[in-house]
Parts: sequence; C-alpha cells; structure tokens
Amino acid sequence: MAEYSISFEFFPPRNEHGIKELVNSAKTLRTFKPEYFSVTFGAGGGTTKLTFDTSKALLTDTDVEVAPHISCTNIGEEVVFSVLSSYLEAGMRRLVVLRGDKPSGMPLFTDFPFASDLIQLIRKEYGASFFIDVAAYPEMHPESPSLHSDMSNFRTKVESGADRAITQFFFNCDAYFRFLDDCEKYGVDVPVIAGLMPITESKGLRRFSERCGTEIPRWILNRMEHYEEDSSSLQKFGVDVLSRMCSTLIDGGVPGLHFFTLNKTYSVSRICANLGLME
Repeated sequence: MAEYSISFEFFPPRNEHGIKELVNSAKTLRTFKPEYFSVTFGAGGGTTKLTFDTSKALLTDTDVEVAPHISCTNIGEEVVFSVLSSYLEAGMRRLVVLRGDKPSGMPLFTDFPFASDLIQLIRKEYGASFFIDVAAYPEMHPESPSLHSDMSNFRTKVESGADRAITQFFFNCDAYFRFLDDCEKYGVDVPVIAGLMPITESKGLRRFSERCGTEIPRWILNRMEHYEEDSSSLQKFGVDVLSRMCSTLIDGGVPGLHFFTLNKTYSVSRICANLGLME
C-alpha cells in the first residue's frame, strides 16, 4: 500500500460528449486508487457550469471523490455562494481554492483580491464543510517580488484555513525539497503535494512553463527539441523523466503526487504503472 496519495487533474470539456469521453478515460485511472480527481475553473468563472457538470459526472460515474476548483479573480460574493452551494448539494466536499489568472482582455474586478480572502469567507460561511487545497510555488510565484513575499503570502493562505497545498509543476526535485525547508522556516505546517506535468509535447509546455515561472532544465529542453517531430519518442522520454522524478520524491517522503493530465491519460498511466501502483 502506497504511503502517499495520487490524484489527477482535468479541465472541463466543452460539451456533454466531451464530458462522457473524459469520464471514460478517468475510469481507467481508478486502477491507481486516486484520492480524488480535480477539475479546473476558467478565468473569471468562464467555465462555471462546465466545471460543475464535469465534476458531478466524475463523482457519479467513477465513485472517486472530486475537488472542483474555484478561483476568485473577476468573481463576486454572490456567484461564489451559488457555486459553493451547488458543489455541496452535489455531494462534493473538496475544493481547490486559487486566486486565478486575470482573464485576457477583461477589466479586473473582484471581491477577493487574494485566495486567502476567499478561504476566509468559505471558513466563515461553511465552516469545515470543505477540505481546502491551495496552490504553492516551489520556484516562486511569477508575480512575487521576493521569496519572503511569496512565503508570507503562502503562510497567510494556510492561516486563513487551507488544509493542504498542491505545488505548481516543476522539473527539479531540489526546488520542491527546498520549498519544504522554507515552509519550516516560516512556520507553515501543512502537507505539500507535488504537482507534476507529464511531458507529452514541446512547444506548448515551454510556453506554459515560461508563463508559470517554471524552469525546465537545459538537458530536458535539449531532448524535447530533439524529439519535437517524434511524438512517440518524446512521450517515452517524458514518462521516463517523470517516473524518475516521482521515485525521488517518494524516497524523500512526499505526501502525494498530483498529475496535471491536460485530459491525456496515457503518460500518467505509464508513470503510475512504473511506480508499481497497479493492483
């Protein structure tokens, strides 16, 4: 029995057919005994209904707990209450609470400038009804002016009522372990799950990493470029890299592995199989 948890993140498909296909894919991941599936929440609440529909379908058809996201950028208090009430009524008792990115081309407004503000409201209005995960940044949030500012903001989220954290994806395990050291220095004592992004393609991952402030080591970049026109070899390389990373994290006592699947299940299935998680 693994001493660490496994979880998988999806984004909501755009229609009912896509949701059915995603649920069928998610069913194949039950073999690895995930603690939960999570479903992302579009900028400014742009996928509110799709996030709910996808989360409900996953919960109903897979019997795996679901943690829908909720982000507070460009969302008012009334919408938050409506969303959270719908989650509770559907039997969802987990949340991933994020500040969220500013929607492109939209004016910025919000009742909750920071994720900690939304967490405080949830705890005030709903008590312990939800288990709350928040984001953590082993390589520092790209908008943070300093490490001290970043760690102080993270501590505030935890003090506001977060139960646990999931990191932004990374490709350097030392960054994760150093972050845990920083948590201890700042008096933050919650489990920190490692967020992991399988390498399944090159250009998009490079762009996304730059936006998130995630460093891709040069040796990985070189091989991604080498395999750019050979998707099969790139996928195999990515599975090997992530499998080795996971083993290092497990040996270091990681409490959980959270895979950002991008709705693709082959690579994460191979990685989990390599870890010996199949029955």
